[in-house]
Amino acid sequence: MNVFESSAAELDKLHERVHELARRRSESPEVKAAWREAAQTFHANYDRLAFPGGLAREFERLRNGDTEAIELAIRYLEANPWYFRSGYHKAEILKFLKRYPLTQEQCARLRQVILDRVRGKPTREMRAYARIAPRVTNDQFEAEILAIKEKSNRYSARSAGWVLENLNRTGSNWPEPPDLHQSPPCVPLKTVIRAFTSRNQGFRPWTPSRLFGSLPCEECVYTKSARVRPNFRDSSQKLRASCNHRNEHATNDQDN
Repeated sequence: MNVFESSAAELDKLHERVHELARRRSESPEVKAAWREAAQTFHANYDRLAFPGGLAREFERLRNGDTEAIELAIRYLEANPWYFRSGYHKAEILKFLKRYPLTQEQCARLRQVILDRVRGKPTREMRAYARIAPRVTNDQFEAEILAIKEKSNRYSARSAGWVLENLNRTGSNWPEPPDLHQSPPCVPLKTVIRAFTSRNQGFRPWTPSRLFGSLPCEECVYTKSARVRPNFRDSSQKLRASCNHRNEHATNDQDN
């Protein structure tokens, strides 16, 4: 048993003690006091036992890109200790490892870790393992992941599918992000609200033609005329009569 497993076993005992006393805390004031003491002991020792040298210290060193912390984090993932909230810590460690360059030997070890987790039982951090796969992949690794997806049980196949999904995202077929500068401007919220309300009628039932048939064009809603106060139907007509796109509006009205 390595240091990660021994610390996890000790932490798990403290956690079990808390749950055991929690079920009996209503028996007597002494049991309730013992439960509170056990909870305090668990929380006081959590940082020390969750990771050798302290969990908070390890995360701080990973933020700074410390090479020793990176190596220790990989050993932690290889040992795969299991204790309260360990899955969250593993996912956070994997996020840090994605930021920094790794040696070929470290990449090979992480590939083996990912394969072991894919073949193992489902865990909440599996998607984090899948997201780091493109950083450490090679042809043999991808072939093994594909074989697991095609020939293993449904849980392993699902995990392998997540890995393949992230691997495919790095290919040339992954769509480019949209050009936000070419997108039409959004209609202000107050203009949309006017489509639903009227000064005299209050709330009016929504219909697509009532909303979109009454809205002026995107350029019009940003003119000063959009600030008029009458009900929306009248104001939209004034906007259409005064804007520079009356020909387009007329064409759209004829088409409708």
